[in-house]
Amino acid sequence: MIPLLTLHYLPKIEWFAHWMKSETVMLEQFDNYQKSSLRNRTIINAANGSMTLSIPLKGGRGVRLPYNQVEICYENNWQHQHWLSITSAYGSSPFFDHYADYLKPFYEKHYPRLYDFNHALLLVLLRLLKTKSAIAKTSSFEQQPIAINDLRASIHASSAIQPKEKYIQVFSEKHGFNPNVSVIDLLFNEGPNTGNYLRALTE
Repeated sequence: MIPLLTLHYLPKIEWFAHWMKSETVMLEQFDNYQKSSLRNRTIINAANGSMTLSIPLKGGRGVRLPYNQVEICYENNWQHQHWLSITSAYGSSPFFDHYADYLKPFYEKHYPRLYDFNHALLLVLLRLLKTKSAIAKTSSFEQQPIAINDLRASIHASSAIQPKEKYIQVFSEKHGFNPNVSVIDLLFNEGPNTGNYLRALTE
């Protein structure tokens, strides 16, 4: 069945593992924004352990709007802060210099809406992963979609796929292996092997 996913900010490794094994993936467009979700948050490995990066929103955490109408707040310079954190965490990784220029523009340009920012970022990540999966989008919200593998609620801040094989992370000697992170951790450390690693997770 086609997997149905909620679009996250720099989605986690397990999110992309579901994507890479499917010929077509469906993205939810019409759900309501939910606070404390990964729609505006991502997790990276940093010098002091797991770090959560959050995109501030107009209306704050209590915003009650359809996800595709939620607007990003630029009152503080969160883009500079996020890029500084990503650079500090992965600047010494084997493939940071290879991929950084693809991601940096997202921390310079203003996107009014969160969904549009996440979607544009997703398209770049998919290109870097060299995936040919087709993207479908919901036309309306369905609580219990038929003939769809509904994964909208299954991937969250504490969930993670436990891999059969671990890859070397920048701070693994200090903190051990952490599978519960954004796909950029895998991309910066594994480079062109990222797609193969993701496919192997669900074999």
